[in-house]
Amino acid sequence: LGLVALVPASFVVLAVFPSPWALVVAPLGSFGWGLSTPLVLDAINRHVDSDRRATVLSVGGMVARVAFVVVAPVFGWLSDALSDRAAFAMLAVVTIAAGAATLSGMAGQKPAS
Repeated sequence: LGLVALVPASFVVLAVFPSPWALVVAPLGSFGWGLSTPLVLDAINRHVDSDRRATVLSVGGMVARVAFVVVAPVFGWLSDALSDRAAFAMLAVVTIAAGAATLSGMAGQKPAS
């Protein structure tokens, strides 16, 4: 959970602090994203029965790609129309909301047998 939290945390820092020094935290978000992927896949493997696991992994991958296709142009537009800070604030809100929805969906689930 801590590694995954690096992603929105880096977006929050980039949105709140307009200093070029804030760019130092940008790689932390990528680091958290990259290292959290195996952890998320492990959680899926533990919580989803084998007869549905391939479908869940496939749909999860498609959702991530569709989210990027939707969010990336909005980020660019916000960056052009308002500011980079507004765009990073939007990314922070989106990633926090997606994380909260994922965690609430997983709450109370037992590992697959």
